[in-house]
Amino acid sequence: MLCDTMSMSTLHNDVKSWTLASDCDLLDHLQEMSKQIQNRTNDLMHQVESLDFDVSDLDVGLRNTFNEFLMLGNSQFIENRVYDDEEDDTAKGSNMIDEKNLVTGES
Repeated sequence: MLCDTMSMSTLHNDVKSWTLASDCDLLDHLQEMSKQIQNRTNDLMHQVESLDFDVSDLDVGLRNTFNEFLMLGNSQFIENRVYDDEEDDTAKGSNMIDEKNLVTGES
């Protein structure tokens, strides 16, 4: 920077005796402030991108977990259904034996 930088309070105090050097100092100060804002904005943008990636990663993990629960529920339903069918078959088999025994007179 071509001009010496001054603090804003010094610039504020020099308002009544403003010179070209004061303009130069104000320009330097504004350019420095602009760089700081741009740097902070870039940092914030990177943090938001990182947050977006993390949220997307969590979303995939949550969906996978939900799908695993659905698969487990379906598997348990099928197991229970097979167990119920086996009980029905066993009960029908014993009823058929009882009916056969009644017809033939056996105990």
